[in-house]
Amino acid sequence: MRSRETGAPRGVSAGIFVALAFAAVLLGACGVLLESALRAHAPVDRFGAGARS
Repeated sequence: MRSRETGAPRGVSAGIFVALAFAAVLLGACGVLLESALRAHAPVDRFGAGARS
């Protein structure tokens, strides 16, 4: 299918594809970070032993 049939220039179609691909990568990265945060059982007070005044 040619992009001229839809009325949109070729650059617009490429831009939409790149934006959707970037959004999918960003969403996947956020999902990986969320899953790793939920699976990590780090103690809450792990920074508690730092410098105290």
